[in-house]
Amino acid sequence: MLAGVLFAATAALLPFNSGVAFRPGQPLYSAMLAALIFTYFGWFWRRGGQTPGMRAWRIRLDADGVLTWRGVAVRLGVSCLTLGLGTFGLWFGATGYRSLHDIAAGTAVRRTGRSGSTGFA
Repeated sequence: MLAGVLFAATAALLPFNSGVAFRPGQPLYSAMLAALIFTYFGWFWRRGGQTPGMRAWRIRLDADGVLTWRGVAVRLGVSCLTLGLGTFGLWFGATGYRSLHDIAAGTAVRRTGRSGSTGFA
């Protein structure tokens, strides 16, 4: 779904770029894509704790309290800075089933559905 949002935004902006593809390194275009990605995840995580993909996998983001926009920024920022490698601790249970970006943002990913159980245990 996020890819569709990014494609639609790009298509809407093409007429303002003389109808030609955006070249790598165009800072305004890159900033617009980053803002859309941030808004996409922030909207879903703050509103219901799930993106559509998380809903399909029956997982939900739980926050220690209410997830703030700052928490969204921390979670996305740490995930990007570590290139997603902060999730390796999940495989071994070394971080209590919380990824590095979850620890930094004060969040955790929990299972939903099936007989109302939560958690990975």
